[in-house]
Parts: sequence; structure tokens; C-alpha cells
Amino acid sequence: MHNPQANRLFFRAQQWLIALLMGGCLLLSACDTDSSFFPDRVMGYAPVYVPLAELEDIRGLPPQPLRNPGRILIWQNYLLVNELYEGVHIIDNENPANPVQIGFIKILGNVEIGLKDNVLFADNYTDLITIDLTNFGNLTVSSRLEDVFEPALFPPVTDTYFQCADTFQGIVVGWEFTELTNPQCYRP
Repeated sequence: MHNPQANRLFFRAQQWLIALLMGGCLLLSACDTDSSFFPDRVMGYAPVYVPLAELEDIRGLPPQPLRNPGRILIWQNYLLVNELYEGVHIIDNENPANPVQIGFIKILGNVEIGLKDNVLFADNYTDLITIDLTNFGNLTVSSRLEDVFEPALFPPVTDTYFQCADTFQGIVVGWEFTELTNPQCYRP
């Protein structure tokens, strides 16, 4: 007999199996650890670690310098500029000829931001958080969905050497381009 519910379950199981196999292949191709391949000194990426407790310390701060900007969003008369791995700049753009930085939202591990109405959506390492922007003086996390994103265990660029992430040192919230001594990982 034909059972539609069993067919749907079988189809979903196939989808999960395919996703798991593809993810495994991607993971295996993401890092080469053949030690004969690595130079003694080379420019590459080192992980930036923070303790887990510091990761959830999300708060408003005074304006910070723009060093590594990412996505830019427009909200009312403001620009929200992502500072990769660190948080979000708030810039008053009422006079576009003279924008004024008015604050910074510290969100470690932040790479992507989105906006709907008065709510900022941001990644905080592996979690998705929301922040109500209507009160700059009292910015708080409205909600947190845990483990939505994969951890950044290798740098966001290819064809590079990097220090392998060591989870015993803390949470990887970013990558710093620097001189490496005896790196043990390479991303093709």
C-alpha cells in the first residue's frame, strides 16, 4: 500500500543524509594538515579567542574607531555599520555631509547584521540575537536563539595558512592576519 507519511519521512531522511555527507566532505576539504606542506614562517591567520562569559557581554559603548567595517544598513536617520567580529557602529546621518558617530554596540563574533522595523538582528558567534533599537541608552538583547550558526573554526578566506583553532583557549570570535611560526593548517 501507498503511505504518504512514510514517503515524506523517507524523503526527509534522504535529505538529512545528503546534507550530512556533503557537510562532511566540505569539512574534510576545509583544512589540510599534511605537515610536510607547511613552511616554518609565513603570513597567515591566527584565531582571536575570548572566554565564553565575555561572549555574552553585549552592551552599548561610546563611539569606537572604524577599523574593519562590513555591512552597512540604513535605519531612520542612522547608519548601522558592522565592525567585523566586534559589533555595530551607530552613526547619525541626518546631515549626510557630516555624519556623526554616536555609539557602538559591542557584539563579539559578529559578522552579519539585519534590520526589520526597530529590531537589529545579529550573529553573536553561533547564536542569533535581536536588539530593540528604540532606546540607545538602554540597549538589551531581546531574544537569543542558540547554536544557529556554525562556529568559525577556520578563516573566512581560502588559499591561506592559519593556526588551527584550539577550543581549550576559548571561543574563536575572529581571525587576525599576522606572521605565523610553524602553522599546522592550510585552507585550499
